[in-house]
Amino acid sequence: MRLMRWLGSCSYGSLLLLSVLTACRDDPPTSADGTDTDVGTGPGTATDTEGVDETADPDTTAGTGEPTGEPPPEPCIRNDDCEDGNACTEDVCNSGVCEVGDAVISNECRPTIDVDFPPRAATLQDDSPVVTVTGTVHSGAGPIASLTLNGEDVEVAADGSFSHDVTAQVGGNTLVFETLDTFDQPRKRVQSFLWSPSYRLPTVPENGITDEGLAIYLDQPTLDDGNHNPPPNDVATLLGLALETVDLQQFINPGVPITSSAGYNVYLTTIQHTDTDVALEAIDGGIELQGFVYGISGDLVFDCTIPACQLAGGDGTGDMTIDSIRVTSDLLLSVNANNQVVVTSANTQTNVVNLDITSNNAWTNFLITVIEPFIIGGVVADIEAELTMQVDSLLGPALSQAFNGLAPNSVLQFPNLADPMQPIEVELVTDFFATDFHDGASPPAGSPPQGGVIVLRGGGYAVAPVAPYENLGIPDRYGCGDGSTLQMPRDGLLEIGLTDDLLNQLLHGAWEGGLLEFDMPPELLPANGLISDVEIHVSGMLAPTASDCSPDAQVRAHLGDVRIEGSLMLGMAPITFTAYSTLLAGLEFTPTSSGVAITISEVEQVDTELTVNEDDSIETEPLLASTLETQLVDGVLGAIASGGLGAIDLPQIDLSPTLGLPPGTAQLTITTTQATRAPGVTVIVGHL
Repeated sequence: MRLMRWLGSCSYGSLLLLSVLTACRDDPPTSADGTDTDVGTGPGTATDTEGVDETADPDTTAGTGEPTGEPPPEPCIRNDDCEDGNACTEDVCNSGVCEVGDAVISNECRPTIDVDFPPRAATLQDDSPVVTVTGTVHSGAGPIASLTLNGEDVEVAADGSFSHDVTAQVGGNTLVFETLDTFDQPRKRVQSFLWSPSYRLPTVPENGITDEGLAIYLDQPTLDDGNHNPPPNDVATLLGLALETVDLQQFINPGVPITSSAGYNVYLTTIQHTDTDVALEAIDGGIELQGFVYGISGDLVFDCTIPACQLAGGDGTGDMTIDSIRVTSDLLLSVNANNQVVVTSANTQTNVVNLDITSNNAWTNFLITVIEPFIIGGVVADIEAELTMQVDSLLGPALSQAFNGLAPNSVLQFPNLADPMQPIEVELVTDFFATDFHDGASPPAGSPPQGGVIVLRGGGYAVAPVAPYENLGIPDRYGCGDGSTLQMPRDGLLEIGLTDDLLNQLLHGAWEGGLLEFDMPPELLPANGLISDVEIHVSGMLAPTASDCSPDAQVRAHLGDVRIEGSLMLGMAPITFTAYSTLLAGLEFTPTSSGVAITISEVEQVDTELTVNEDDSIETEPLLASTLETQLVDGVLGAIASGGLGAIDLPQIDLSPTLGLPPGTAQLTITTTQATRAPGVTVIVGHL
């Protein structure tokens, strides 16, 4: 092309013949022996016929002092004279000098960032949080001037390749690439990934269930506050209602003598008690139970069976009283292979306080010492055996049932932007994982407060899965990668801990059910005089993921690689585009009457990569990206926020049917008061 311009410049007839000969021939003048007459005896000494130093011309020496063999550039006349073979630059003729002007604005000519690893919407599992991001960057217009990843400079090799380490956090991570070429053409790429040392993939219950989903802490006053008046507000009062059902009358037969001695058959014709009570105290490994039966009394009949006793006075009557009978047992708590709380009684003992037998007739007083061993070995022994059996067959199972009743199993509903009339249903499945009770004293050293924690497994399962993506599932938090387990504060009367792992189970179930798979409702991007004929499809490639593993330890929801494909009319110009948005939003946990509701609070960060397919509309990308971000935040997330991200309600504990009592009589209701955060868990504080 340079040669053609040079020849063209030699076609004007006004040039002198000498000029034509010296400027237009293919080779410079030579002597008869073929040597270049312009070249001196050494580098830097050659001069032309006008005495100008040719060696100083960079076009002929390339700045080295050596001739290049190319003629100097000729003055240009028009822009077409300056074509340099690069279709991505606008070459211009400026005052006879060819210059490279602006870059051509097109998808082919502007910078392109290709990421080889990690792929978009990846779920990465590794023991190390260091992720090596690799790829290439290039521009059709010219060299790359700079590349940054999350604000850090990235070195680009001569072939455009790059490699840069990023330290990931458990949960969602965002990669924001920004580059400029030498023409100051920008390009941005946004993509996301999840990272964790381990994952869980919920498919059907109970596959993929998380071990530490919910935790319930019962402080000592919640187990037993010492006040057992109705209505029940602690576990001891509830078990006291169970003990009230004990019927002492079953231990006697009025027609069968308890003993026959000294000519008398002695009958215990009635027996009753005035009150019962249960006291509970947390111990290491479980709960110590004390059951009391107070004010036991009975009527005695002395039936004379021989003439001698008739002469002494005949038949007589008497009374039996016992201040109380106490049963003590250690109820040890554990979780069996079926993930249910079981109660095992140990060290069960009974004792009688103040047995007293009286005779209403003087002639039968001698029988008191005779019949006392029979009453102790008979009726009282039967009552003690019954109380022991009540611990094993009634109180222990009632306690187990009360704790097992804490498992909330229900179907949660999430908003469905694709079909608002049909909410997305997620099945919440819970059972039990572990128990941890303490007496509040050493040993062990540093014992937690007196009380106990019951840990439940939890899983969220989409009733009707629709998400078209497959991945490893839900990243396990596990102490932000350090393997530490759930820790409850244990400083409230009642604490309900909703772990981030269970929250992510629910979010994953909602995502799989179509939470982020919909055609954007037209009202979310309203048509106006500038924008019309809007058609946009939204597809979330990653499930929303909650994590507090950021440096400030604040819990946030990460929505990564939300793919947005659309078309619209911008004025009279049709535009099609593809965008990827990643959002970070705060989470808000609100106590309900018996649990916790989860909502999105505010969006803290939005990063969007948008590519317009039409070259002549590329300049509209910033406007479209800003508009999409606004509508995605205000519209899509607004709709999700208004519908909430679900709520977990703990069920009421009602032992009334088990005890044969009217409904609601033996019932505990949980009341929540405030929400706080501990590492990896939202703690709802309340009371019974």
